[in-house]
Amino acid sequence: MDIKGKKKQFLEELTKSQGIISTATDKTGIHRQTYYIWINKDKKFKEAVQNIQNKLDDFYEAQFIKLTNEKNDKIILHAAKTRLKKRGYGDKLELQHSGEIEFSPVTINIIKPKEDDE
Repeated sequence: MDIKGKKKQFLEELTKSQGIISTATDKTGIHRQTYYIWINKDKKFKEAVQNIQNKLDDFYEAQFIKLTNEKNDKIILHAAKTRLKKRGYGDKLELQHSGEIEFSPVTINIIKPKEDDE
Protein backbone atom coordinates (compact mmCIF):
# COMPACT_ATOMS: atom_id res chain seq x y z
CA MET A 1 0.00 0.00 0.00
CA ASP A 2 1.33 3.46 -0.86
CA ILE A 3 1.65 6.34 1.65
CA LYS A 4 -1.60 7.96 0.51
CA GLY A 5 -3.43 4.67 1.14
CA LYS A 6 -1.77 4.26 4.54
CA LYS A 7 -2.79 7.78 5.54
CA LYS A 8 -6.37 7.09 4.50
CA GLN A 9 -6.36 3.81 6.43
CA PHE A 10 -4.90 5.58 9.48
CA LEU A 11 -7.63 8.24 9.40
CA GLU A 12 -10.31 5.53 9.24
CA GLU A 13 -8.73 3.72 12.20
CA LEU A 14 -8.39 6.99 14.12
CA THR A 15 -12.12 7.55 13.72
CA LYS A 16 -12.92 3.98 14.82
CA SER A 17 -10.63 4.28 17.86
CA GLN A 18 -12.26 7.57 18.89
CA GLY A 19 -9.06 9.53 18.42
CA ILE A 20 -6.63 7.20 20.17
CA ILE A 21 -3.44 7.55 18.17
CA SER A 22 -1.64 4.43 19.41
CA THR A 23 -4.63 2.22 18.53
CA ALA A 24 -4.84 3.75 15.05
CA THR A 25 -1.09 3.34 14.42
CA ASP A 26 -1.19 -0.29 15.61
CA LYS A 27 -4.17 -1.12 13.39
CA THR A 28 -2.54 0.61 10.42
CA GLY A 29 0.82 -1.04 11.03
CA ILE A 30 2.82 2.16 11.23
CA HIS A 31 5.17 3.46 13.88
CA ARG A 32 3.84 6.26 16.06
CA GLN A 33 6.76 8.44 14.91
CA THR A 34 5.46 8.09 11.33
CA TYR A 35 2.21 9.68 12.45
CA TYR A 36 4.11 12.69 13.84
CA ILE A 37 6.13 13.02 10.63
CA TRP A 38 2.91 13.03 8.61
CA ILE A 39 1.32 15.60 10.95
CA ASN A 40 4.30 17.94 10.64
CA LYS A 41 4.81 17.60 6.89
CA ASP A 42 1.33 17.13 5.41
CA LYS A 43 -1.08 20.03 5.95
CA LYS A 44 -4.09 18.15 4.53
CA PHE A 45 -3.41 15.14 6.75
CA LYS A 46 -3.11 17.40 9.80
CA GLU A 47 -6.41 19.10 8.93
CA ALA A 48 -8.09 15.69 8.54
CA VAL A 49 -6.83 14.60 11.98
CA GLN A 50 -8.03 17.88 13.52
CA ASN A 51 -11.42 17.39 11.84
CA ILE A 52 -11.74 13.94 13.42
CA GLN A 53 -10.76 15.36 16.83
CA ASN A 54 -13.29 18.21 16.44
CA LYS A 55 -16.08 15.77 15.60
CA LEU A 56 -15.21 13.70 18.66
CA ASP A 57 -15.22 16.85 20.81
CA ASP A 58 -18.67 17.71 19.43
CA PHE A 59 -19.92 14.20 20.23
CA TYR A 60 -18.63 14.32 23.82
CA GLU A 61 -19.99 17.80 24.34
CA ALA A 62 -23.42 16.68 23.12
CA GLN A 63 -23.34 13.76 25.59
CA PHE A 64 -22.22 16.11 28.34
CA ILE A 65 -25.11 18.49 27.64
CA LYS A 66 -27.56 15.57 27.52
CA LEU A 67 -26.46 14.36 30.96
CA THR A 68 -26.58 17.91 32.31
CA ASN A 69 -30.15 18.27 31.03
CA GLU A 70 -31.02 14.98 32.72
CA LYS A 71 -29.97 16.62 36.02
CA ASN A 72 -27.01 14.26 36.56
CA ASP A 73 -25.43 15.74 39.71
CA LYS A 74 -21.89 14.61 38.93
CA ILE A 75 -22.02 16.05 35.43
CA ILE A 76 -23.49 19.32 36.67
CA LEU A 77 -20.70 19.60 39.25
CA HIS A 78 -18.12 18.85 36.54
CA ALA A 79 -19.72 21.47 34.28
CA ALA A 80 -19.55 24.05 37.03
CA LYS A 81 -15.87 23.27 37.72
CA THR A 82 -14.84 23.40 34.07
CA ARG A 83 -17.16 25.78 32.29
CA LEU A 84 -17.68 28.21 35.16
CA LYS A 85 -14.09 28.55 36.39
CA LYS A 86 -14.18 32.27 35.69
CA ARG A 87 -17.03 32.55 38.16
CA GLY A 88 -15.13 30.77 40.92
CA TYR A 89 -16.43 27.21 40.53
CA GLY A 90 -13.24 25.22 40.38
CA ASP A 91 -10.88 23.03 42.32
CA LYS A 92 -7.95 25.39 41.87
CA LEU A 93 -7.52 29.03 42.61
CA GLU A 94 -5.78 30.74 39.72
CA LEU A 95 -4.14 34.07 40.34
CA GLN A 96 -2.69 36.47 37.83
CA HIS A 97 -0.28 39.17 38.80
CA SER A 98 0.95 42.10 36.82
CA GLY A 99 3.45 44.65 38.00
CA GLU A 100 6.33 44.47 40.38
CA ILE A 101 6.65 42.53 43.57
CA GLU A 102 8.26 44.38 46.46
CA PHE A 103 10.11 42.54 49.15
CA SER A 104 10.76 43.96 52.58
CA PRO A 105 13.72 42.74 54.60
CA VAL A 106 12.84 40.59 57.55
CA THR A 107 14.85 40.68 60.75
CA ILE A 108 14.96 37.57 62.87
CA ASN A 109 16.22 37.89 66.43
CA ILE A 110 17.41 34.66 67.96
CA ILE A 111 17.03 34.70 71.74
CA LYS A 112 19.10 32.29 73.74
CA PRO A 113 16.93 30.41 76.22
CA LYS A 114 17.53 31.09 79.89
CA GLU A 115 19.34 28.39 81.76
CA ASP A 116 17.88 27.21 85.02
CA ASP A 117 20.10 28.01 88.02
CA GLU A 118 18.70 25.14 89.99
